[in-house]
Amino acid sequence: MEHSNIIGPIFNDFLGLYTGKKPVGIQELIQKYDRHPVLMGLLSNMNSIIYVDAEKVMHEIYPIYKKYRHRALDDSVWKDIVESAETLEKKWNGNLWVRRVILNLVNELDRESQEVQKAATGEMQENLKQKAA
Repeated sequence: MEHSNIIGPIFNDFLGLYTGKKPVGIQELIQKYDRHPVLMGLLSNMNSIIYVDAEKVMHEIYPIYKKYRHRALDDSVWKDIVESAETLEKKWNGNLWVRRVILNLVNELDRESQEVQKAATGEMQENLKQKAA
């Protein structure tokens, strides 16, 4: 199974846009990433981003995603993810932009987990068919 490693580049490009360190426009990013939900979350609630240190927030949120990405997640792992997300949200006083970014990354983890589980199920079924043949 091929895993898309698009979240890191999305975060980097958004930070480049936000800090002005990368000469890129919003429309260019939207086209480049085909309206990816994580990018759209970063671009939403921009009126709330002024109340937080966006660069620091992103450096605190991304490791949660990185720790759990591209694997099947069980209930105990989901509990850890939710606790980490709640801790960050509280740290940033429930900021709407922070909440949106966290939710989009949690959704991405869920999507990836389901993808990995489907692939594993498909591989198991294929192995059973081969053994039965």
